[in-house]
Amino acid sequence: MKGFIFSEFLELAEEKFGYAFVDNMVEETSSSGVYTSISTYQVEELVEMVVYISRKKNIPVPDLLIAFGHFLFPRFVKSFPLFFDENQHLFGFLGILHEIIHVEVQKLYPGALTPKVILSDEGERLVLSYESPRKLAFFAKGMLEAAIKHFNEDIEIEMVMVNEDGSKVDFNLLKKS
Repeated sequence: MKGFIFSEFLELAEEKFGYAFVDNMVEETSSSGVYTSISTYQVEELVEMVVYISRKKNIPVPDLLIAFGHFLFPRFVKSFPLFFDENQHLFGFLGILHEIIHVEVQKLYPGALTPKVILSDEGERLVLSYESPRKLAFFAKGMLEAAIKHFNEDIEIEMVMVNEDGSKVDFNLLKKS
């Protein structure tokens, strides 16, 4: 996983819990506390920090991952504005996510392992299938919720765990209006 994700996670943790807490977390986990955006790190290191926060702050891991998705999506918008047309809508954005955006991410960050995302139009709903060996389905849910907010859409999300470990999930997206 690219260092950009780790740096942003530490920034979120510091914003929510303070520098001293993050310093203790770095000391008590295998985190180095320093990440470069282009370097690649093991996802287990991020998971260890999430579990640390969960244990110390009594916040469920899924809630932390969703919150991180909410935090990170606007930062992607700011860092990569070319992918976010102001006239775009959520379903249009999701349509280019895997085939265009993930390809560009891999060009910008060689070695980046992006999740597999497949869209299926099932009439009154769109199904986004997420698959990743990193098992960060709740992070993906947070990103989706933040995207819905960004595009100012009224869409309901239903998360269906295809694999209980979070490696494969279907998100049913239903427009309310």
